[in-house]
Amino acid sequence: MDNAQISLCSRSMNRNFHLDESLPTWVAIKEIEEIIIVDWSSVIPVKAVVDKYQNGKITIIRIDGKKYWNSCIPRNVGIRAAKSKFIFTVDADIRVNRDVFKYIVPEDNVFYTGGFKDSSDKENKYSTCGTSLISRELLLSNNGFNEDMGEMFTDDSELYHRLSRLGAKWDTNNLLRYVHAIPHKNDVRMKNSKFSDFSSWHQLSVNFEKTNPIPPQMQKMDVTIIYPDNTQINTTI
Repeated sequence: MDNAQISLCSRSMNRNFHLDESLPTWVAIKEIEEIIIVDWSSVIPVKAVVDKYQNGKITIIRIDGKKYWNSCIPRNVGIRAAKSKFIFTVDADIRVNRDVFKYIVPEDNVFYTGGFKDSSDKENKYSTCGTSLISRELLLSNNGFNEDMGEMFTDDSELYHRLSRLGAKWDTNNLLRYVHAIPHKNDVRMKNSKFSDFSSWHQLSVNFEKTNPIPPQMQKMDVTIIYPDNTQINTTI
C-alpha cells in the first residue's frame, strides 16, 4: 500500500532479547515511515539492539529513572512524538508479517487490533492484544491510553472499548493473521512489576477496566531523543 502514513510505536523495559527477534520484522515493512521505540529505563539501553538494525527510520526516546514498568505513559509518549497519520502500536515481543499493509488498509474512524478473536492459538490471541492500528488524531483527541492504569496490562482493552463506545468501528478480524507473539512465560511479564504475582496483577487490571474509567490528560515527560543519525536532544514530550 503506497502513502500509508504509518508510524510504528513500541516501548520496552529490559526486553532487548525480544527486540532482537521482533525489530528485524518491523524494519522489513516498507510502508512504515518511522519506528519509535520508547525505552523505559532499561538497564541496557535499547540502542544496543537498535544499532544492529538501524535503517534510517528508527528513533529512540529514552526515559530515565524509572524502577517499575508503566504500560501507558510510554505508549502515549510515542504517539505524541510520531509524525504519521496512523499509529501502529506493537509490543516488543511481537513479530509482524512484512506484507501486513497489503491487506490492512488504515481508515480514520476504523481501528484494527490483534487478539479479541476466536482462535485455536490462544497464546497468540492474548499476547497480541496490545497490537493496534489507529488514527493518531483519534488517539490524541481521546487522551490515548489511560495513564491512571499505570502498569495494568488491560490498558489496551480499556482503550479499544472506550473508542468503540464513542462510535469508532473496531475491526478484530484481520490484524491477528499478520502478528505473532514470541512465546514466553508470565515471569518475564512480571520482571519489572511492583506486583509479586501475575494473578493479583491480572485481577486488578480487570476490575479497574470494568469501572469504565475516564482517562486523565497525558503526562508530559522529560526525555532524551536519539535520532537515526545518532544525534541526541533532551526535551519534554
